[in-house]
Amino acid sequence: MREWEAYLEDLVTARVRAAVAPARPSPHTTRLVSALFDLSTFSSFRARGVAARTAARTVAGLAATLVNDAQQRPRSNGSRRESAPPDDPS
Repeated sequence: MREWEAYLEDLVTARVRAAVAPARPSPHTTRLVSALFDLSTFSSFRARGVAARTAARTVAGLAATLVNDAQQRPRSNGSRRESAPPDDPS
């Protein structure tokens, strides 16, 4: 079972990485966005009575916000690409 979970996590991360590649987010932002697409996140919305379409739109909106906000954060060298927070191990 652990192997299957690891496979699914890697699959989600790979798809997220491909989807957000044009924005060139940091590994930290990629991990945050990937976490939004975990089945447990969707299941949590559904368990609280949120419709599937609403849950999907909400997660997509949050993901877009994370990526867009990260692009707006200035890097230490002055470019507009994101830098990871100081406590991020990446």
